[in-house]
Amino acid sequence: MAFFQDLGKKISNVAQDASKKTGDMIEIGKLNAAISSDKKAIEDLYHKIGAAVYHLHTAGENLPDALTADLQAVTGKQADIAALEQKIADIKVEEEKAKEAESASAAQPSPAAAEAEPAPAPAASAAAAETPAAPEASQTVHYCTGCGAVLEPGMRFCGSCGQKV
Repeated sequence: MAFFQDLGKKISNVAQDASKKTGDMIEIGKLNAAISSDKKAIEDLYHKIGAAVYHLHTAGENLPDALTADLQAVTGKQADIAALEQKIADIKVEEEKAKEAESASAAQPSPAAAEAEPAPAPAASAAAAETPAAPEASQTVHYCTGCGAVLEPGMRFCGSCGQKV
């Protein structure tokens, strides 16, 4: 009988140890989550401090020389971004002009094709005159703000990058 009592005590001790270790692991997990949250808050504060210092720089305030090179680098990068965005806009304008020129040339038959085709009957020309213009020519072209891809009418998400439009 003593054997079973010893066995029962050992099982009870193991269960208590397992319970304590589980509790410790849960507590460590909570503490790690709190540490991660505080680290994220610090990163956000660093970002706010940096933005405030940069605004002081752009306002002409005197700042320590150690910051001057980095602040000027930010200004340079902003100018680079503006130049790249302008290039994207120029490319889009050129694409639009090329599409308009292509659709205009497709709408007019070539002189050789006009000579080869017989003149349409008056009834056929009246029906052609009543046909509305192609919808592509009257619609404006929209572009994705994320990647610059051309968006089809009615699209809610970009087919290239998946961004909501």
